[in-house]
Amino acid sequence: MTSEAHHRAGSTAGPATFADAFRGALRGRGLTLERVCDHLALRGISVSPATLSHWQRGRSLPERPQSLRALRELEGILGQPPGALTSLLRAQRPRGRTPQAVQDLRSSRRLYGADSPVEQLLGASFERFNADLHALFIHDTIHLDARRRVGRTSVTQVVRAVRDGVDRLVVAHVLGQAGPPTLQVSCGRLGDVRFDAVGKCLIAEIHFGRPLAGNETAIISYTVLSGDGADVDHCYERGTRVDLREYLLHVHFDPAALPARCYRSYRESFHTDVRETRPVALDASHSAHLLPPKCPVGAHGVLWEWPDLPPGW
Repeated sequence: MTSEAHHRAGSTAGPATFADAFRGALRGRGLTLERVCDHLALRGISVSPATLSHWQRGRSLPERPQSLRALRELEGILGQPPGALTSLLRAQRPRGRTPQAVQDLRSSRRLYGADSPVEQLLGASFERFNADLHALFIHDTIHLDARRRVGRTSVTQVVRAVRDGVDRLVVAHVLGQAGPPTLQVSCGRLGDVRFDAVGKCLIAEIHFGRPLAGNETAIISYTVLSGDGADVDHCYERGTRVDLREYLLHVHFDPAALPARCYRSYRESFHTDVRETRPVALDASHSAHLLPPKCPVGAHGVLWEWPDLPPGW
């Protein structure tokens, strides 16, 4: 792979947009953007004057959890009633494609490539693919069997809602098999599942059980069990369209099928060459793991070579 009462700007009908209301509140309070940033810093929130300038000019909207937290504090700093600015923000989003929604589409195509199996399977919903959720933490645990195949993939994700009403996470896996795998959900409720045999792509909806409030977090856990027709595997990668707070990948090898070498890898997308590799040693349990200090946008993974096969076979 995730947010304030003595003066209001505008006419009695109220400001037309969030940007109008934010500009009016700033004028009414008589504060510079730098001074507003100082007030936020005293509350433990870091927002740049450039970001506030984008908000008041309508070039972007507060979307990320940190920005939404800052917005709630800003309502008090600017002498606005609670919800005066956030309510306009929620009302504005459904009218059309916001700058953040456009960026979601671009980042998805940048990661997966144009007309990817993921986009083909999602169709029109690819444009808003998990756009209302921010991934905070992902833990992938991979088990390879004696036939050198990824037999089991277990995933735990922690996500944060960036608006009210989000009730599901969409997960995507491109697999090494032409037949549908088995999907078991241990935290959450399984919804619609789609599988494309040509693209070997799995898409599944996992419901939280209820709509989340803005900034609320949810945990999802599930396992993908591969079928008999799976190919020999040489890597596992996790793609992310946003900077992750933390990503842990743990790869377990069967004692009867140990790799000759393992590497951690990074590339900017699934359709570009690997840009960075570093050796990773197996531990006493025949496993390797990846826990990058930073997890930027792109594809992070572990590669391995089998002792009697050429690399990439």
